[in-house]
Amino acid sequence: MTNEQYEACQYIIHSAAAASAAAGALPIPGSDSVAIVAAQTAMVFSLSKVFDVRLTQASAEAMALTTITKYSGRLVAGGLIKLIPFAGTVVGGCVNATVAASITETMGWEVARDFDRQAA
Repeated sequence: MTNEQYEACQYIIHSAAAASAAAGALPIPGSDSVAIVAAQTAMVFSLSKVFDVRLTQASAEAMALTTITKYSGRLVAGGLIKLIPFAGTVVGGCVNATVAASITETMGWEVARDFDRQAA
């Protein structure tokens, strides 16, 4: 991975992680999943362009859905905490924001390394 590609990956992945964290912090249980998958899909699609890897929108969505499904238990736990009035909303939002950002960040770097290997 070149320095330019690494810097582009940092920007793309950190932006998607921040968007996922913001979505995870939403106070309504279950409302975050669609926004997290959208952020991850956009991230995967953008990373494919950095490495000039051909990828369809459907493939990018499938990758994001697979990841979100894999870690859905952690997001559900945060969503359940949000059901507790007042404090649960804040704590659940913090838990979901942290989990969503971590999942997105990890997924982004895994995808970037995979695309780098494919491009080589």
